[in-house]
Amino acid sequence: MDKKDLGGAWRDGLAAAATMKLADMPFRLIKEGKKTVEVRLCDEKRRLLRVGDIVAFSRVNARKEKLFVKITMLKKFTSFFELFSSPLGDAAGKGEMSSEAAARSMYEYYSPENEAALGVLAIGFELLSQEGGGDIVVIREFDEKFAEDVKNLMVELQEHLAKLDTRGVLVLKEGYKEAYYEFLLKECEKHAGKIFIAEEGGKAVGCVVAKIFDDGDEEEKLTTTCPKIGFISDLIVTEYRRGGGIGKRLIAAAERYFKNSGCKYTQLTVFAPNEKAFELYKKLGFKVNHMYLSKETDI
Repeated sequence: MDKKDLGGAWRDGLAAAATMKLADMPFRLIKEGKKTVEVRLCDEKRRLLRVGDIVAFSRVNARKEKLFVKITMLKKFTSFFELFSSPLGDAAGKGEMSSEAAARSMYEYYSPENEAALGVLAIGFELLSQEGGGDIVVIREFDEKFAEDVKNLMVELQEHLAKLDTRGVLVLKEGYKEAYYEFLLKECEKHAGKIFIAEEGGKAVGCVVAKIFDDGDEEEKLTTTCPKIGFISDLIVTEYRRGGGIGKRLIAAAERYFKNSGCKYTQLTVFAPNEKAFELYKKLGFKVNHMYLSKETDI
């Protein structure tokens, strides 16, 4: 899709999207008789915002760039105190404040009278793109039409790891591209696996491989409780798209799959020199529970 045509395509419904401008007043009053009982966000056609809608906010800065988000939650609370006391409190910006203090801080923007009369609407959203008018990155389950992209991404991942390996053990062997792709498909079939891709402009710019292990090997059966494990075996975002949160979204897609499949834990391995990946995993809540060490045999 041509970037200049994106706004028109959205308005035509090709991306099932609404358009909302921050400079306008995107609100609709819900009334019972003459009394306003709720204020709801709406698009430029006065249609009430719904979970799943994709919203384009324009004029978010001096350069008039656009911000694209997908609505993931709309939840009504009777008060700010109720919001900040809920599990959503931290996401709503509670920080180190008490629920009472966080609620009071909101009265600078929203009067206690409106809070009492209308309540508080919490909106959850997922950032899709912040590139003014650019293509939207969509996380979706793998389709065969992206096979060549996934093959190239796996090659890029192996090349990246090989460059980091000062031992020279990790290499990109001849025939790797086709052979490793076939290996991934077999592994996914064997271990209830799924591949999720990050699609941008009809091309996969990242992918994650998610497998499920619900029974341990012989040693694990003797030494562990054998919990059902979701295992991320491969994660790659092409170099020119790194730093924009795509890797985080791919991991989230894998974790949702694991959760829906009844997995108790999500596990992954990381090559020690791959420090940027390690830092990302730590930020996402992963903790080290195994460490593998090696040295040259010099005796």
